[in-house]
Amino acid sequence: MRLNRRSFVGGAALVAGHAPLFAGAQALTPSSGWTKTKGGDVGRVLRVTSLASEGLGTLRAALAVTGPRRILFDVAGVIDLGRKSLSIRDPFVTIDGTSAASPASR
Repeated sequence: MRLNRRSFVGGAALVAGHAPLFAGAQALTPSSGWTKTKGGDVGRVLRVTSLASEGLGTLRAALAVTGPRRILFDVAGVIDLGRKSLSIRDPFVTIDGTSAASPASR
């Protein structure tokens, strides 16, 4: 699956269980569905700590990891992908966009 910057925003909302990606969004909990995915159920937990397009702690780096994984966000804001698409090469990835801090709390 390939994601460009337009499809990622829509895709993140879908992956996050149709939850809004802004202040007031509820975090996914085991009862709300994330454990029903292979990434959320049995995978490693990876954290996005940078809004940069590439490098350590970025969404791109978390997607490059192999095996089941759940990606959480310790940052809030816009990730400028620099016109480069994101690729998900391995299955069982849960992108928990609702874990990002509210933009108001930055």
